[in-house]
Amino acid sequence: MHPTQNWEIRKPGVSSRGGIVAAQNGTAASVGAEVLAAGGTAVDAVVATAFALAAVEPWNSGLGGIGFMVVHRAGATGAEAVDFGPAAPHGLDPRAFPLTGEMKTELFTWPRVVDDRNMHGPLSFATPSAVRGYALAVERFGRLPWRELVKPATALARAGLPVDWFTTIKVAGAATDLARYEESRRVWLPDGLPPVCPPDRDSMSLPLGRLPETLERLESMGDVETGSRTSTTHITAADRNGGIAALTTTLLSSFGSRYVLAGTGILMNNGVMWFDPRPGRPNSMAPGKRALTNMCPVVAARDGRPWFGVGASGGRRILGAVLQLASFIVDFGMDLETAAHHPRIDVSGTDQIGIDRRLPAGIVRRLSTRPGARIVEHTVYPSRFACPNLVLRGSDGLNHGISDAMSPWSAAVAEPGSA
Repeated sequence: MHPTQNWEIRKPGVSSRGGIVAAQNGTAASVGAEVLAAGGTAVDAVVATAFALAAVEPWNSGLGGIGFMVVHRAGATGAEAVDFGPAAPHGLDPRAFPLTGEMKTELFTWPRVVDDRNMHGPLSFATPSAVRGYALAVERFGRLPWRELVKPATALARAGLPVDWFTTIKVAGAATDLARYEESRRVWLPDGLPPVCPPDRDSMSLPLGRLPETLERLESMGDVETGSRTSTTHITAADRNGGIAALTTTLLSSFGSRYVLAGTGILMNNGVMWFDPRPGRPNSMAPGKRALTNMCPVVAARDGRPWFGVGASGGRRILGAVLQLASFIVDFGMDLETAAHHPRIDVSGTDQIGIDRRLPAGIVRRLSTRPGARIVEHTVYPSRFACPNLVLRGSDGLNHGISDAMSPWSAAVAEPGSA
């Protein structure tokens, strides 16, 4: 194996008497932390962070996405879920997805569809339910006005997406499909190429089409009324009262469908890819059908009180990562920083095991005897493991949070003014 890294990477954790937000982008996490400082609940914080991520991490989630949230309010006897997961459009016609006779792998291995139309383009959209899901969560568990949760995202979208090496890598990885669609090409491939910050400049930003105007509108509407309509990221938050919320939201693939709606600037999901394109199977596509998914936001309780929240991005790798991190905390008594930095294995495939080469030699030897086992690097790119983040409330009332070490933009942020 050719190693691509020769360094040790650590991500700082944070502890506070106040609330904490952990997310895959520190700027977005800071938005959520400000919401906590303004008196918001953990749910207010994760929703504000999710809207901010639509502007500062737009390839993973946004207004065109879907997701799930688990909430355990302070003082509540148990957790509750908000389900805004993927459903096929009512107008979907399975006959529009004929098979080629080949196989295709992008997150999942399915029989290939003509023109890959279940993977990118307008036929790949599942019904976008993120905004409706956020609205329901705020309606049930929030405290702050809706407009205050959307407003920071609007300002971030108007400023444009910061362009650094990570932005360039993400855009370049999807450039072939982004180039197929006029508005996607216009927004994401200026001059026909992925954006690159010139070496003689400290920073540059990429305009995000009409997304700022759209956010300024889902903001000027004020409080959302019941019944209103509207690649993965995870956010966890703990508020100062002890409530915890875990939100996983996604466009599915990186850049989702790769299709930007010109009138709104919304990058749409490609949730149809969750369905088996073959007819007559449990997960076959059909109009209005719910898809099988692999998101796993978790809030664990101890003595009836919220203890920790965890979740991850990473497709089929999510469940194994969440289970291992929960085990590190519950079964092995690790603190949050130790758990977040401990090497893991990936068992997301049916015939392979990914073994982090940093694991102790004895464990590597034992696992290497299993069929399909292989030693892999835990790197930023390509991603071999899920990207989790966590918050935990200690028995002394102190909150702790940490984000994924290999996500360069990720951070856990405490609410300002808390000690």
